[in-house]
Amino acid sequence: RAYQSASLLLLLRQSVSIPVFANGNIQFLRDVERCRQETYVDGIMAAEGSLYNPAIFTGEQPPCWRVAMEYLEYEKRYPCPLSYIRGHLFKIWFHVLKQPEYQCYREKLGAAKSLETVEQICHELKSLLQARLTPEDLSAEFSLDDVPFWRCQPYISSTQQTLKRSHCLSDGSDPAVVDACVVKRLKNRQVKREPAVPRGTC
Repeated sequence: RAYQSASLLLLLRQSVSIPVFANGNIQFLRDVERCRQETYVDGIMAAEGSLYNPAIFTGEQPPCWRVAMEYLEYEKRYPCPLSYIRGHLFKIWFHVLKQPEYQCYREKLGAAKSLETVEQICHELKSLLQARLTPEDLSAEFSLDDVPFWRCQPYISSTQQTLKRSHCLSDGSDPAVVDACVVKRLKNRQVKREPAVPRGTC
């Protein structure tokens, strides 16, 4: 994760005169804040996290149906291929479609051949979810470690892929050790920094 490589990112930030952006497994707004505090990078990118929860930078985990409906409204203004629409909705509805009682809608969404069918599926899911939830459910507080399945949230894999960097460790089994190796190599390297260009001169 970006914020787990704080020592490496901080060293890079201090070693170059160009802007440095962090990227990698930004899943919640707390990850953004922690990364900025620990690395002083100029910016932070998010990809997967924002696909599962487009509201990631607001710090909210909104109900999936609210985001899905808003997405469909944007699609009407800015049309795109149906395969793109299905792909985005699969991520927005991901945790809902994992529930046994809603898994049939995964097949329906995957087989949808028109925007009208996609909209119908989203409306059905919205109705089913709203019917089972009470006002107390909708307003209840929750931990980011236990977000209700009907709220937008990131997909977190149960296994972590082994990180391999050929110039450090051959097995790459421990990301922390690999990062330490990279930091050591950077410290041993003479970095020539160009003088910073004053703002407003180009």
